[in-house]
Amino acid sequence: SRLILFDIEIDTLGITWVYTNWGLYYFDRKNDVFKPQLLDLPFSYDLPPWPDDHIFGLRDMCLDKDGIIWMLWWNTEVIRFNPYSKTIDFLWPRNFDSDEAHMEMIGNGGIQVDTEGLVWFSSYLGLKMYDPSTGRIIYEEDGHPVSDIMEDKDGNIIISDYEGGVILDRQGSKLKLFTMEYLDYGEGTYISNVVRDGEEYWIGIEHGGVTRLNVETGEKVYYKQNNKPGSLSHNYIWRIYKDQNDQ
Repeated sequence: SRLILFDIEIDTLGITWVYTNWGLYYFDRKNDVFKPQLLDLPFSYDLPPWPDDHIFGLRDMCLDKDGIIWMLWWNTEVIRFNPYSKTIDFLWPRNFDSDEAHMEMIGNGGIQVDTEGLVWFSSYLGLKMYDPSTGRIIYEEDGHPVSDIMEDKDGNIIISDYEGGVILDRQGSKLKLFTMEYLDYGEGTYISNVVRDGEEYWIGIEHGGVTRLNVETGEKVYYKQNNKPGSLSHNYIWRIYKDQNDQ
């Protein structure tokens, strides 16, 4: 099977972590190689011919401000991994009476720790927010499976799903909503992720290229294959990022 790299993160110790369809890896600078981070997980998957259960099923990961790694796994399991002590905590759905953990998500899903330390993650039925200080789910909204979660510079949470995108404040109040129909996309496409750039939003569309949207004026610019000079050479968009230089 192919090894597909989904994301790269660098922790507070300068260690490079990558997550793939085969699990979590870290970069060993001394030997100039990537090594798998073996995790003693309290669950497994009987899905041959995938590799060993302890590295299968990772969907998304992020680092919080303390360098702790948060991971979302195949059946919406949320785990917290401390790369310094090498300890792991299984946080959800432990102690929650829910069948969701046994349902496969559609799309890659997403997990994000906001500036207040609250953990937003996607589940099969919608969106949840987990408070690590209390061990409770303090916000949830049923809906379509979530494909990505991001936080903008104002602390708003940007949620992407099969129906479009929505901008929430931390209490879950909807600030803006843009549907796939509003973005002029039809069936067979969905938002992979959204990045805010001032008053504009860069929207990655699965099989649809990139759209730049001004949510105030409604102006839309499409960067799709064969659409205009300077556009993309293909339309399969997995992830968009913005660096410290606003590029």
